[in-house]
Amino acid sequence: MKRSLDPGKKTAGQLRLIFQQLCTVASQAIDAYPSPDPEGIHTARKAIKRLRALLRLLPKRPLGKQRYTLNRALRESANLLRPYRDREVLLHNLTQWREPLRPTRSPVLC
Repeated sequence: MKRSLDPGKKTAGQLRLIFQQLCTVASQAIDAYPSPDPEGIHTARKAIKRLRALLRLLPKRPLGKQRYTLNRALRESANLLRPYRDREVLLHNLTQWREPLRPTRSPVLC
């Protein structure tokens, strides 16, 4: 989902809307875990990464220490999701490797 700012509208309101949309994407992906779609955790981590990037674009003055606190909370949230994403990738790779190997060739030398 691409997002862009409309120069004819107030920036603060647009940024607030984008921030809320990204929070919704991340929370829905986390709420749906474990789901048939293994990309859910990846989607949540991407949304958190975009939230942190958006936070860095905001001016420092209005948020003050809240900016640092929010950035830290988002970073810690992404770090908490890391093992779940690693699990999904590992499970995906294991299912790919489950295919029978040809006995004429070594899997190490392929």
